[in-house]
Amino acid sequence: MQAHIDSVAGEIRYLDELARADSPIHRLSAMSKLITTLVYVVSVISVDRYNISGLIPFATYPIVIATLSDTPFRVLLPRLAVPFVIFAGLSTLLFNRDIYGLTISSSIIIKSLLTVSSVVLLIATTPIYAISTQLSRLKVPQIFTMAMLMTYRYVLVLLDEVALASTAYRLRSPAKNKGIALRDIGSFLGQLLLRSLGRAERVYAAMKCRAFDGTFRYKTIDNPSEIRYIVPVCLAIILLRITNISLLVGNLFLGFAR
Repeated sequence: MQAHIDSVAGEIRYLDELARADSPIHRLSAMSKLITTLVYVVSVISVDRYNISGLIPFATYPIVIATLSDTPFRVLLPRLAVPFVIFAGLSTLLFNRDIYGLTISSSIIIKSLLTVSSVVLLIATTPIYAISTQLSRLKVPQIFTMAMLMTYRYVLVLLDEVALASTAYRLRSPAKNKGIALRDIGSFLGQLLLRSLGRAERVYAAMKCRAFDGTFRYKTIDNPSEIRYIVPVCLAIILLRITNISLLVGNLFLGFAR
């Protein structure tokens, strides 16, 4: 359990380190990357569920962004997301046990992988505070942006509390169990809740001492690079959505073959 907690915490810290790197993508404004990601996600989701070939060209976006930002491809699909994506896709076979069900399952899996990788790329190239700030500029209710920011920022604090409680349990456990015994789960979760509430109160007190009042304060800066990046990238994504590039390329090769 301790190793798993350390692995999850390490992945989150690694994403934070990647977001502070320097590359052409990192130097773009957060608003431009946020808008293009939203357009990409909506375009991928709106593709017809039977149009598998239409989804393939969308893989160009995460590949290009990951290459330009020097983001390792191994971080595009978190280990926790892949099993869930595969399970969600294969679950449709319970209702459609024919070739159409297999097509729908494949479509769900591909769409999930593409959208998850695009969102991970956004987080890996943009600090989470910048993303929350730009969401506020887009008039997203601050209760959602603040919840997202606080959840992402303090999940490491919760993981630290879980790690400390788990270590304390193992040191006091008479048997050398690899995990927490079933009879002790109730008291363990209760103590973890109390420790988390205590830590939350201390964090909130520290934020109040720094004049935090629950609102974002940001400067609206007109960045010319936003338009120069948003317009061509969004047009390219929309072109992929309205045109089946795979089908056109296939017909082109068939025409040459004849």
